[in-house]
Amino acid sequence: MCETCTEHRFEHIRSLKENWDSYGAGPIDKRAISAAHQIIQAMKREPRIMPTSVGGILLSWDTGLSEIGDVDLWIEADGTLEEH
Repeated sequence: MCETCTEHRFEHIRSLKENWDSYGAGPIDKRAISAAHQIIQAMKREPRIMPTSVGGILLSWDTGLSEIGDVDLWIEADGTLEEH
């Protein structure tokens, strides 16, 4: 992942003003930007890797944010991804 590219993208998002999408959208909340940044940082670390009871794998990253919790990626037995 391009560290500089990520930071440039966040800077762009921070700079968005009222009506940035021409449909009346407001500026992006600083809390959302902070949470997204924390999640990206968490995803750079090794995940916990656990088997699931249905024959799949769970990859889990600790974000360090109590309001978000972990970021989990469930891989089903057939190799597809599932949201939980």
